[in-house]
Amino acid sequence: KYKTTREVEKNFMAVGVDLISKKLSLPKKLAEKEMSWFILQWGLTTVEAFEEIEKQVQNDINSKK
Repeated sequence: KYKTTREVEKNFMAVGVDLISKKLSLPKKLAEKEMSWFILQWGLTTVEAFEEIEKQVQNDINSKK
């Protein structure tokens, strides 16, 4: 339902990692994993991802013809 750009996602990830690291006293790597799970859980996807998948599917369909 919600889509974002890669740039906004990177910024969101950076801010989230910083916040998790400080509040939960986690190393950066673990905080990055937590943010990845958050993004996955709430279905935050990038517009570019959909466009890229669409292109790949079209290329696959065209190559099979």
